[in-house]
Amino acid sequence: MTIILPVYNQERYLEAALSDALGQTYEDIEVIAVNDGSTDSSGLILREISSADNRLKVIEKSNGGLVSANSTGIRAASGEYICFLDPDDRVEPDFVSSFVKELDRPYDFIAKGFQTESAGRSTPFSLKEDRVFTAGELRALSNHYLMTPSLAMGDSIYVTRWNKMYRRAVLLRFVDEYAACGKISLCEDVVFAYLLLQHAESGKSCSGSGSYHYFVHDVSMCHYFDYDRSASELDVTFDRFQTIINRYTRDLTPALLAYYVGLAGQLEMAIGKGGSSARFIYSELQNNKRFRESVACAAEYSRSALSVGVIKTHLLYRKVPFWLYRFARNAYKLFKRWVKSSGVAGLLHGRVG
Repeated sequence: MTIILPVYNQERYLEAALSDALGQTYEDIEVIAVNDGSTDSSGLILREISSADNRLKVIEKSNGGLVSANSTGIRAASGEYICFLDPDDRVEPDFVSSFVKELDRPYDFIAKGFQTESAGRSTPFSLKEDRVFTAGELRALSNHYLMTPSLAMGDSIYVTRWNKMYRRAVLLRFVDEYAACGKISLCEDVVFAYLLLQHAESGKSCSGSGSYHYFVHDVSMCHYFDYDRSASELDVTFDRFQTIINRYTRDLTPALLAYYVGLAGQLEMAIGKGGSSARFIYSELQNNKRFRESVACAAEYSRSALSVGVIKTHLLYRKVPFWLYRFARNAYKLFKRWVKSSGVAGLLHGRVG
């Protein structure tokens, strides 16, 4: 078993992550830390710990980004199975063993839920069901793994690298395609999961939350607010993702949904911060041709569901004035809170997402 840690300037969290990785109850492991050109003390920490524990293998390389670091780790791994750990997250001692226990046959991957840690609160995220997927079912899932019809994050296998264990052989089938995405800095997990679904012959999902703890830090990319930079980086991701998809299904739904979620998230952060930037971003989005294509895709994808996300999507799609968009989204959020705190929640269950 190999645990891969991509490392770039993680001195604040690295010792704890390595302690978790090396402290697994499943002892037959190697830990590969790929130091991707860190400029802080991450390299020193890695060298000191590796000198004390020969299960830690350190690979030093010039900075190439997350995709490059992950690809390097995959190619260097010797374990039959591979897990990923981002250094600013934590895992419990049974992280690996909980996956191994599910190996009643040699699946290409096993997916589990996780815990989200934010502002001192832990929130479990469970996968939809206990299920074994055939190759045909995985290919079909590749068009709708990212989001549910209510535009919540998909709960079939979830989109991240780190909530799964993979057979190394399946990762080697697409590592070159993945490595060619080296310029991607946003949504790399979306592309990774798509390639997995195109190449895996079998997979297993396990309901319930797992042993991985995903920490939402103030500097996390999912909370990074910079509209111009995000738009530019998402364009790079979309172009590369489109090239990959055209080799397989030619259905651009996952690429369009990733683009939509990324930029709509920037609008939401701007509204939360207040000021005039939200109105400006709203106008920019309405004049962005690719965003118009992505919001049309999201509106069609969610046509049978109702949720805050769906309401916002259809308002964006219809190009309502900004004041109406902001009023409607806020009003619906207040309505949802009232539903949850009142006696009518049970009557509306299944109708309001």
